[in-house]
Amino acid sequence: MPTDGQAQARTPSDIDDSSSDENERQSNGGPEGGQEGGQEGGQDDGQDDGQDDGQDDGQDDGQDDGQDDGQAQIQPGEELDEEQEEGGGAAGPSVNANRPDYDIEDDGNGAIQKITFHRRNRQPVVMVRPDQDNDHHLLWRLLDAQRKGARRKRELVTAINKARDVLMTVSGGVSRSRTIARINAVTNEVPSPEPLEWWIKSLPRDLQAEIATNFFLQIDEAVADKHGNGYVPARRPNPNGRPQWRGSMLGGKFPHAIVSVKKPGDGVTDRTDEFMCATCNNIELTVRLKTFVNGQPKDCSESKLLEKINSAHHLSTRSLWGLLESKMYLYCYLEFADGVDNGSPVGAYAFSKTPDSSGVFKPTECPPSYLNDGKPGFYEFRMERGQASIEFKFQEAVTTSNLNKHYRNRLFRLVVKAINPFLAGLEGMTARSSPFMIKSVLHNDVKSNERYVRGPDNAVVPSGPADAPTA
Repeated sequence: MPTDGQAQARTPSDIDDSSSDENERQSNGGPEGGQEGGQEGGQDDGQDDGQDDGQDDGQDDGQDDGQDDGQAQIQPGEELDEEQEEGGGAAGPSVNANRPDYDIEDDGNGAIQKITFHRRNRQPVVMVRPDQDNDHHLLWRLLDAQRKGARRKRELVTAINKARDVLMTVSGGVSRSRTIARINAVTNEVPSPEPLEWWIKSLPRDLQAEIATNFFLQIDEAVADKHGNGYVPARRPNPNGRPQWRGSMLGGKFPHAIVSVKKPGDGVTDRTDEFMCATCNNIELTVRLKTFVNGQPKDCSESKLLEKINSAHHLSTRSLWGLLESKMYLYCYLEFADGVDNGSPVGAYAFSKTPDSSGVFKPTECPPSYLNDGKPGFYEFRMERGQASIEFKFQEAVTTSNLNKHYRNRLFRLVVKAINPFLAGLEGMTARSSPFMIKSVLHNDVKSNERYVRGPDNAVVPSGPADAPTA
């Protein structure tokens, strides 16, 4: 558990408590940081009406011009294997193959500068904003207006898909069916809570390379005793003398245990060791920022990272930032860890029996604040002194056995991502846990303080409480 000098874990009871940071963020607005949200919030109704009228006019003009030309033509831009422009961000976590995966970079004032589309088994394509004297600039202005005016995830997705349809035509790709090509916020009429866009701002190339090389996030997993011996399942006699497989309770609150399970498939007798979590037990997830000292990973304060980002921007620019840009906030979600769905965020749609509140976590999850009208949810939490913790549960119906036929026997994985827009595109700023299964209860597989390790002769032996890892 965190000490007084560490960031305190958020617990389910905290969800109704609003911290000063969250209150400030709500007043600062949403996806366009504390920047656009704060500016728009300070304008009167008359200004808002004027902006809306101007926006509508701009959209009408852009649509009329596009119709007159037959179809707007956008140059798809350079392939990613060519030299990128300074500060080009890396892709976020992969999403379902049926959903387009893309990153957006803007200039900090809401004007989109670059869109990167990641295509399955093909080179990604980068679209770069053309010069203002180019007729194609009209479509980008229309996209800006729609993005700024979007206050709901579905509205934002509609704007991006309009640009994607044009891209598919220009780049020679065959447009998939309208049902597949659209980013769906609803699957099987159950809302999908995963973020559909990571908010990314660019950094100077040398600074981006320095951060990517020297810093990374890591999730704590107490899967070994204090001597470094990994916990394992054990085959032990039951009260009747017959051998049975017993699991090991792990040394922390994530994952909960490691058990031996039969591999899926009819007639299969092979077994595999898998980590396991229980819906009846709390998950306490702790994430640390690491850096390399003499080639070895060491704990590090996020203040070092934030100072580097601050030094690359003038004070006048930093004064417009909101909390997401000036602090280190993280976002947690669940994804599949294997098979064709590897890396796809998990939603309530994946389960035969729909989980309560159509979410996978308890409390129920929501998108990051920049996709949620500036309102931070429970799973958006702040790192302090290089550490961040959050405590929650899985919904009762979120179990491996309740997965529907399309996702049967998939393993899960927790993901924690830095959502500071200067860091969100860097690979090391996304931490993924070990794969695991989820059951309702563990008492049939393992008892409290029941642990086993392999001894020097490779024989499995009990591991007592005195050998449990220390915090």
